[in-house]
Parts: sequence; structure tokens; C-alpha cells
Amino acid sequence: MKIFIAGTDTDVGKTYITAALTAILLKKGLHVGVIKWVSTGKADSSPDIEFILEKAGLAPLGPGSKLSVACPFCFSFPASPHLASSMENRVVEPDVIIRETQRLEEACDILLIEGVGGLMVPLRADLLLIDLMAQVPCPVVLVARSGLGTINHSLLSVEALRQRRLEPLGIVLNSVGYGGCADNTHEEIVSDNASIISSLSGSRVYGPVPFGLEPTDEKVSEILTPLVTNIMETKGHESTR
Repeated sequence: MKIFIAGTDTDVGKTYITAALTAILLKKGLHVGVIKWVSTGKADSSPDIEFILEKAGLAPLGPGSKLSVACPFCFSFPASPHLASSMENRVVEPDVIIRETQRLEEACDILLIEGVGGLMVPLRADLLLIDLMAQVPCPVVLVARSGLGTINHSLLSVEALRQRRLEPLGIVLNSVGYGGCADNTHEEIVSDNASIISSLSGSRVYGPVPFGLEPTDEKVSEILTPLVTNIMETKGHESTR
């Protein structure tokens, strides 16, 4: 089974939520795979994959490890993939991404696919991230900011997903503002955001996840455990088809 961890924008906390979900699933004894289709900002590895390994408190990879990771395309320039790849005269190849995704999915119990930027980010001039997602369909966990502006971003993202027959498994509100700083939006606004997004989208909303906690913090685990339960139930339904 695979789950896509998408974001309404950049810096909303996709990697943080992916790390937290990875840690929870590993504690359940599952073999977890994590793949980042495209990463920018470092030429030879993915900073996001490194963050997941570090922040989820995972043991080093090796024989017998319950974690598999991959990042098919890494580019050094910290920009949208279409620009970062063109600066290196390289092209993001969807077939490579799809093959690597299938390989990892077959090797583990649950594969988490972490997105890059928002849903409409171009992987290259003729291919949006969300359109490649539609070629590898799976349930989507949408990560959004908890504060002002998130209603618009979240509902537009849900609509774009459903136009491509991709269904949100849930929306996680993360208490982080632009640039990765703490979101100090009034708690009444945050509470209403969760309620109205759930009502208008028809999707379950989880959170908000507090700012400044480690992904393995008990509070974070408590907030995300219902989402993990939802993931496991979905996995069970898929296995009986």
C-alpha cells in the first residue's frame, strides 16, 4: 500500500508529518518505505529524507532494517524542480519515478510518498506534480497550515485532487507559518478552520499539530494516531479486494 503526503504549499510541514507517521508505523512493527520523487537543495541526497531519518529517531539503515528510502532525482539548486533540473541540463523522468515507486511498494508494508512543494508545482515544463500523482493513484494525506489562508489553500487543493480522481484520506493542520516559523493565529480561528474545512471538503481534519515538538513527541503521536488507524483500515480494505 502507498500513501501520498502532499502539501497545500511549500514549508507547510510535509517532511515533519512524514517523519512522524514513519515513526508511528515503525513502532507498529511494519516495514515502512519512504520515497521523495524529486528533491532540490542538495545534489547527492535529499535533505528531507535525511530529516526523516534523523527526526524520527530511526536506527541506521542496514540488513534487517524495517525502513527503506529512496529519492530518484536530486538537484542542487533550491527551487522548483523544473528550474533546478534545467540548471543542470537534466530532465525529471516519470518512468524512472514510477518504477522506483513500484519497487519500494513491493518491498515494504506501507510506502509513504512525500511530495515537493504544493500540488501544482511543475516537475518539468510539461508535467505538474499532481498529474504524475494521477498516474500513480493512491490515498492522499494533505498537509496544510493551521492559520489564516488555509481555508482557501486547503479547499482548492482538495478540489484539484478530486478533479484527478485522487481522494484525500485526511487533512493535517500543522501549526507553522510561512518560512517555517510558528503560526500565532488566534486559537479560535484555528479551531474554526478545522471545522469549516472538514465541513466544506467532506474530509476528516486532524490537528492542529503544535509547533516546536519533535516528530516523535507523544503529543504529536496522539494527534496523528487516528490518522494512522485510518491508514491501517484503508490498507486492510485494499488487501481484501
